[in-house]
Amino acid sequence: MYLRILGKSGHKIYMFTQINFFEKCSFSKMVNKSLDTAIEEYVPRSVRIQEPIRKLETLREMGFRGLDDLIDLIAKEHIQFPILTNAHYASLLDKDDPEDPLRKIVIPTEEEILRYVRRQGQFDTSGERTNTQAPGLQHKYAPTAIALVNALCASYCRFCFRKRIFMGDEEFYSTGRFPNKEAIRYLQDHREINTLLLTGGDAFMLDNDTVRSLTGILSDPSLDHIRTVRFGTRMVVYQPQRIDDELGQILQDFRDTTGKRVMVGTHVNHPREVTPETKDAFEHLLDHKIALYNQTVLLKGINDDPAVLYELFDKKLAFNDNRPYYLFHDRPVSGSEHMQVRLDDGLHIYSEVAKRMTGPHKPRYVMSTKGGKMEIDSMHPTKPNVIILKYHSAKDMSLTGKAVFYDLRENNPFWYEPTVA
Repeated sequence: MYLRILGKSGHKIYMFTQINFFEKCSFSKMVNKSLDTAIEEYVPRSVRIQEPIRKLETLREMGFRGLDDLIDLIAKEHIQFPILTNAHYASLLDKDDPEDPLRKIVIPTEEEILRYVRRQGQFDTSGERTNTQAPGLQHKYAPTAIALVNALCASYCRFCFRKRIFMGDEEFYSTGRFPNKEAIRYLQDHREINTLLLTGGDAFMLDNDTVRSLTGILSDPSLDHIRTVRFGTRMVVYQPQRIDDELGQILQDFRDTTGKRVMVGTHVNHPREVTPETKDAFEHLLDHKIALYNQTVLLKGINDDPAVLYELFDKKLAFNDNRPYYLFHDRPVSGSEHMQVRLDDGLHIYSEVAKRMTGPHKPRYVMSTKGGKMEIDSMHPTKPNVIILKYHSAKDMSLTGKAVFYDLRENNPFWYEPTVA
């Protein structure tokens, strides 16, 4: 049973402490704390990465071929180049094929290493710095706020649009983490926010006790205008064993006690990433009636094939009750520009997939720019080099739903960058 208790400041807050979970005991106890005290006492703890791999030399010792030139380049430049994967994900890779799609997700290229050494390219392609309103809290679109709860992942995606987190951006680290009093006050004051996305890093790098504490803070009645709480994770792929029944129960308790809608947004890019363990992770959440949706990034040489995307969306995701939600056009983040496809090529790939997908299973093909999230809609009916983009969500709300006619001959054919005040 769960109770609402008045804290010292007059706020009601739910605090959950699961007892003897392994005997499936449902008893929980409430701790009488004010919201401010709960925030002050919040100490995030992380799950351990299972058998982490932080050096290319380790992969070479495991029998991976084609790494010598990359290892020599890193040694020549005298750098500690950030690399991270783990034993589970490494087991999915083809040791003999440097062109293996999954290898490209976690193993860098020579180009990325050199751009890192020279500090070239963009590390904030979506304008996240300008959208930061409080430590660890971004507010770009009126109804939705993004909370960065950590800077940790179980593996590094080489195309990550927040790769500044693990590329050593000290300014990013100094912005703080959610939750904190300033961020909570901002949420309290902005009642137009009805959705909070908890991400990082990876939200489920937080351990279960920390997730329980975090949901307790978010249960405060002063945040009752936030009706949907979403958790962003790639742990279902990188370390699926982390998604256990206890986590599902914590999220279910949060939903049932507060009446908020709780959703988990997964990030899966290739059919081979959906292993039996990944399906088990989906089931642990679905068994507790937690809605799943997925975001995929369109990546050259990895999944830029209609047959690959159809297998992922229809057979691996939708068939397992995980809704394909967005197909993101890859952002031009430093060192991953080679993974971008042309906008017209991407639209062709998406159109071929869409022809085979039933309506509820079709993701939106979008790009997340500094001005907003834009749907990559269609080619112009009479101008073969013009692509039609439409603001799905805009930083300037008046632009939402407006179309942009973008000439690929006169502009960057891989990315649209709107002018933002």
